Amino acid sequence: MSRKLDSHVRLAGIMLFIVTLLLSACGAPSAAPTTKAPAAPAQSASAPAASAQPSSAAPASETIKWGALDGLTGNIASVSVPAQEGAQVAVAKINAAGGIKVGGKSYKIELVTYDNRGDPKESVAGAEKLISRDGVKVIVGPSFSVATQPTQEITNRDKVILLTPAQIVESYLDKPDKKWIVKSLVGEAPPYGKAVFMPAYASKELNLKSIAIASPNDEVGTTIAKQYKEGFEKAGVKVTAVELFDRKAADYYPELTRIKATNPEALGVAYVDEDGKKWFRQAVELGITKKLVGISSMTPAAIAGIEDKITDYVISYATKNLANDTPQIKQFKDEYKQLFGRDLDASKFALLYYYEPIQMLVKAMEKAGTVTDTDKIIDALRGSEFKGVMTYTALKDQGLLAHGFDAAHITYPGGKATFSSLGLGAQ
Repeated sequence: MSRKLDSHVRLAGIMLFIVTLLLSACGAPSAAPTTKAPAAPAQSASAPAASAQPSSAAPASETIKWGALDGLTGNIASVSVPAQEGAQVAVAKINAAGGIKVGGKSYKIELVTYDNRGDPKESVAGAEKLISRDGVKVIVGPSFSVATQPTQEITNRDKVILLTPAQIVESYLDKPDKKWIVKSLVGEAPPYGKAVFMPAYASKELNLKSIAIASPNDEVGTTIAKQYKEGFEKAGVKVTAVELFDRKAADYYPELTRIKATNPEALGVAYVDEDGKKWFRQAVELGITKKLVGISSMTPAAIAGIEDKITDYVISYATKNLANDTPQIKQFKDEYKQLFGRDLDASKFALLYYYEPIQMLVKAMEKAGTVTDTDKIIDALRGSEFKGVMTYTALKDQGLLAHGFDAAHITYPGGKATFSSLGLGAQ
């Protein structure tokens, strides 16, 4: 009997011990905590500020996506690549300064990049992805008309801001249903465009009496040919021939043979370096002229390899001559080198196509108090001004960022360049 009793006592003791353990595990109060309390979770940018947080604390940072859509490969890459590099420099500068400051928050920009290869269909597909999948409210690019024309249909449909230098949008800039287009470059058209000022400049520099013009046979090329023909004739220069060409062709000897028969003093060729390289090389082979004019977006690269066969080359820089060392240009060069780890190519004036227009857009967002309401952002942008490497005026009645630009007359042998400022403000 005593053994049973001892057994029961021992069993009761064990059960009491187990119950005590269970109560402790379930949170029974103790005199003091035996473990350190977990740290409070970090506050998200979207969470309301805690009442104990000092009012001087920096605003929380979020990320907002912008699109970058351009021909990073293909036959317009010589302009699109530096243009988008300038955009990256602008975004890095804005983010380093704390981002876009709106409503007590700070938004860092993330550029989501698509290469449309200069192809209109790929550009449309890229725009659709950027809007539907990435949720962007701003797209930087495309930089050329062939891709911009169909892309702007998509962006205007969804009220997404399209920042572009493309010539094709000039006729849309004052239309209410196209108000989300912001043209970052004056282009060719009156009253601020290069076709207004360049013919008179070239004719004076080269002492011209006659010139022949060649331009692509697409919509924009045809318009440019007409504008420069009118500009040269207004400057008192006879236009002996106008040839519209297929950019995909490699042989322009038939067109050049017709031009040679008109005996022009100079030859002006439009669009980009890829066009100029073919036309100018073949022109000097035929002995047409030693005076060349680069129209639209030509750079010195268009005459590479034929410098010893010409005497004069005149171009517009569309933006500014980056070989100058003004404080603003020096700062831009430093920012570029810090981001890419190399010096910029001063002949690539397209580096400025988006650099300061992006900064203007950010200021408009801060003024409008929103990073998503594109109607308010556009309204805040209109009529604003910006002074940096270049001086811009956003027109009040349309989506053009007006500015002046540099032009150059390069003489050979030697390659000495003389620069002039033309256009708005003659900076």
